Amino acid sequence: MGAADLLGRDDIGTLAPGKTADIIAVAGSPLQDVTRLEHAEFVMHRGTVAKTPAAGI
Repeated sequence: MGAADLLGRDDIGTLAPGKTADIIAVAGSPLQDVTRLEHAEFVMHRGTVAKTPAAGI
């Protein structure tokens, strides 16, 4: 059982069509350097893309 199940939500918890998604992507591992989270390459909020990588990256 995951957090979404405990909250009684079926629209969160996984990345799939029709679900609400908040996700960020960073270059490298934030586990090795947490400051990488300050420079997100890709951001999706509530299923809508808010930021994409710059051209040529």
